[in-house]
Amino acid sequence: MTERTEGWIAGLQLAGLSLQQCEDAGQFIANFRGDDRYVLDYLMDEVFHHQPPEIQDFLLQTSILDRMNAPLCDFLVDRSERSDLELSQDAGDTLEYLEHSNLFVIPLDNRREWYRYHHLFADLLRFRLGREYPERLPELHRRASHWFAQSGDPDTAMQHALAIPDHALIADLAEIFLLTMIGGSRISAYLGWLANLPDEMITQRAYLCAGCGWAYSLICQMDKAARYVQAGEAALVTYQPIYSHADQREISLEEVRGHLAAIRAYIARLGGDYPGAIEHSRRALEGLPAQAGTVRSVVAFNLGMLHMHNGQMAMSQEAFQDALEAAQKSEGTLYVAVSALCLLGGMAATVGQLNQAADYYHRAIQLVQLESGLSVSMPALSYAHGGLAAIHYQRNELDEAERHLEIASRLVRHLGMPETIVMANIYRALLSLEQADFRAAGEQLELADVYLQTHPVRGGILVEWSVSRGEFFLMQGDPASAIEWLKGRGIELGRLSELSQAPGWSSDQMHLQGMREAGYLLLGRALLAQGNLDQAADLLEQVCAVAKLTQNRAVLIEGLVFQASLASSRRGNPSPGLSYLEQALDLAVPEGFVRPFLKAGASLIKLLRQAIAQGIHPAYAHKLLSASLERERRLGRVTRPPGGPKGIIPGPTAPLEPLTDRERQVLRLLAAGLSSNQVAEELVISVSTARSYIKSLYQKLDAHSREEAVEKGEQFGWL
Repeated sequence: MTERTEGWIAGLQLAGLSLQQCEDAGQFIANFRGDDRYVLDYLMDEVFHHQPPEIQDFLLQTSILDRMNAPLCDFLVDRSERSDLELSQDAGDTLEYLEHSNLFVIPLDNRREWYRYHHLFADLLRFRLGREYPERLPELHRRASHWFAQSGDPDTAMQHALAIPDHALIADLAEIFLLTMIGGSRISAYLGWLANLPDEMITQRAYLCAGCGWAYSLICQMDKAARYVQAGEAALVTYQPIYSHADQREISLEEVRGHLAAIRAYIARLGGDYPGAIEHSRRALEGLPAQAGTVRSVVAFNLGMLHMHNGQMAMSQEAFQDALEAAQKSEGTLYVAVSALCLLGGMAATVGQLNQAADYYHRAIQLVQLESGLSVSMPALSYAHGGLAAIHYQRNELDEAERHLEIASRLVRHLGMPETIVMANIYRALLSLEQADFRAAGEQLELADVYLQTHPVRGGILVEWSVSRGEFFLMQGDPASAIEWLKGRGIELGRLSELSQAPGWSSDQMHLQGMREAGYLLLGRALLAQGNLDQAADLLEQVCAVAKLTQNRAVLIEGLVFQASLASSRRGNPSPGLSYLEQALDLAVPEGFVRPFLKAGASLIKLLRQAIAQGIHPAYAHKLLSASLERERRLGRVTRPPGGPKGIIPGPTAPLEPLTDRERQVLRLLAAGLSSNQVAEELVISVSTARSYIKSLYQKLDAHSREEAVEKGEQFGWL
């Protein structure tokens, strides 16, 4: 009640009087307004009737406003019946008088430019205006709508148009602010405006049809988009130029024709009609003037997508950069700028450039926050958060991955973007696997499977979906099911020759090649888990050779990691394994890859220690070692190297006699790769004393080598 009366003591007292005669107090409080009879009587008798007629008239006419300033009130208030004396007082003087007279006017800023009425007082004024002067309401709202439209406030202008409601004015505003709303990715709000109009009114206005076409195409409702484009083309014969507030110029007939052609190009591209999309893009650019930077940026973006589908990656990146530059120079092109950044990020991520990809994604998110103050619901923004989730997963930053995944899911909850929805299921499954929660992982993958049956997607997300299914089987210790799953996707040793075929120029062919590389890598890991070491070795070597040619960094790193693990375990000699591991680290360190190393499990731990001892990216190798040990502990297992006994073996039990502080110091130095002589020098003790500490350490840990002592020290949490 205090909130409803805004702390007004008299209002609280009046509310109390009404409560005494009310059976449902809760409902009364919720509905307490200025038309309550006690409030009405008090304010009418004590406030309103004591004001001069011109003030009463001012109060009534301005009561429709949620906020007001002097220019707005001057524009709104009809003074045609005033005397010369009354006309000498402008709205600024009146507002100042109301404030100084404590007539329920509240300043909204320190400069006292904007005001509003006390809520209960506003309720009273609106009630009286509607009861005694209903004929005034439409014109007052119409004038307010025009003023806010001229001031560049589409939401408040539309609020007053809807209050009438005036269909013609609603349609006018939807055209005037088309570029502002669509370019700013306020698609849901824009469609909400149009929902108030009869469809026959929309289809009679070519530019309004263009607005519908853009809105529906950007949320992938292509049938509706195409219908409005067709209607818009038919309505061009009656088109009259419209002034755009976004660009502060008139929209010509040729420009509207260019809009409709640009939408057709967008629809054609998404429908797989690439020649048609290029032809419509050409026509769009012919009709769009140089000043139409907003739409020209959209056409450039669409051309970037076409080049990407044709496998022309350099041309695609150039087009996206052009679209981004044009969008940043034009108002109302937030959607294009964010989409271009996200597509550039996706292209960088595809070739394993995680740093550049993350930079693009963060720029997209920051751009939205800068221009809108919050994360609006747009498909491209969900793509940015989804892309960051994938990057953080690759870097083993699981909390951040989960955070971005949740944001991406929330953004597409009402937009229904198939790729992001499937991606969210996949990465939820992968995160569940990191906790050995196979039930939850299986449920998420099943949700993705069911969704894909009715919402087919294309591109890289299918690669991730297929690989995640295989990963699920491998994590469960079921390589046979992984091999069977891959066979159903066309990945089997009998078709290995397809792996080395040169990828085609279309994006579909390139994604198919990506599927082959990731799939055959997974097949190699499955064979490795089954103990088929020779087949696994040959397959991994071929996968790495192809991945080098196609610059598939993620597959190449993972392939080298498993080659390192396999070489080390088969030959008993660390040198071949270390060579593969060093190549993998050379590629992984600059971009922060961690996940490919963790997939090898405990089989890589010994090699990582040897890399540290030999100075091969020691800091990063130590980071990977710590992450591997932590993961193995979290999963409750210590996996033997490839070719060894299968299954899970328990970790070691703690020594009966604890280590002394000095022995722990020695253990840490051994883990850093120091020799016994270097240990003695570091601790300023004799070499014989250092060797005595090392011997005692080995006895307590039941270890027979430096590597075994360090491994047990890490498992006990002493390193």
